[in-house]
Amino acid sequence: MCQGFARVEEAECRLVARELHDVMGQSSTLLKLLLHRAARAPDETAALLKEAGTIVDEIVSWSRNFMLDFQIQILRERGLLPALLAHFQRYTARTHVRVNFEHADVPDRLPYEKSIAVYRIIQESLADAARYAGIAEVNVQLRAVGDSLCLQVCSQSKGEGPAVDEGRSGLTGIVERVQLLGGDLRLDTPEHSGTCMVVRLPLACS
Repeated sequence: MCQGFARVEEAECRLVARELHDVMGQSSTLLKLLLHRAARAPDETAALLKEAGTIVDEIVSWSRNFMLDFQIQILRERGLLPALLAHFQRYTARTHVRVNFEHADVPDRLPYEKSIAVYRIIQESLADAARYAGIAEVNVQLRAVGDSLCLQVCSQSKGEGPAVDEGRSGLTGIVERVQLLGGDLRLDTPEHSGTCMVVRLPLACS
């Protein structure tokens, strides 16, 4: 077992807590405001309660997808590649964004902290792509090159919004994971709107 395992588990808990805090905090605040307005404006109660119900439905849907994404027993049982393929299927069904996946020479059994880091990095990259870039497809490449594991996630924006927002929470989590495992990350923004993220992680235990 790599010495970094406990640090990776701790970081995962911290990042999950951050996402839960951000999403649930924002939704709860909005619900509170809507209910407060409904109490003070009887004529608008029906419309405000309908809007509140929509937010509740969104919270339920987000929570269900969140749990699916984090229940990754397949990662422990069958390894990284089957877990990624299963996630790509769920992602495309949910967002209608196609994922073109290429991989080469990836070991069947990576150390768990490497597997979970790569899985989460790709997961967060895809979520950000669908949220910010207004895209139809994402290209994901994963290759073992020498003593490194190289990951590339590229998307092409339709120009509906910024493809790269370096302050976004997803990128913050990605950077933290990469640094934790002694890797490096590069973001390229082509002349035409789009994003290409390149991550290199050492295959050996840190």
